[in-house]
Amino acid sequence: MRWNIPAVIVINNNRAINQVIAVYSKAYGGELKGRHGELWQFQDIDFAQLAETTGAQGIRVEKPGAFAGALDQALTCGKPCVIDVVTEVEAVAPLAFTY
Repeated sequence: MRWNIPAVIVINNNRAINQVIAVYSKAYGGELKGRHGELWQFQDIDFAQLAETTGAQGIRVEKPGAFAGALDQALTCGKPCVIDVVTEVEAVAPLAFTY
């Protein structure tokens, strides 16, 4: 934002770092119990609103069909833009490598 570089940052906002849940599961014998979610789940943060507080453009996408329009808007706004894409916490992208 400081240099006003018109970058577009897309955030996969699933309110978790569940990409590493397999590591936690392995560390606890393959079974997560009790309050395990405290290790990797978080409260919802509106990253679009956070971007706006810094002077950047912020766009929050809550429906899959709205992403294309949000991307078009971000690419033409002329300033840094954060697209906050709200996704399901259970969705896990394929790993690029294994542990």
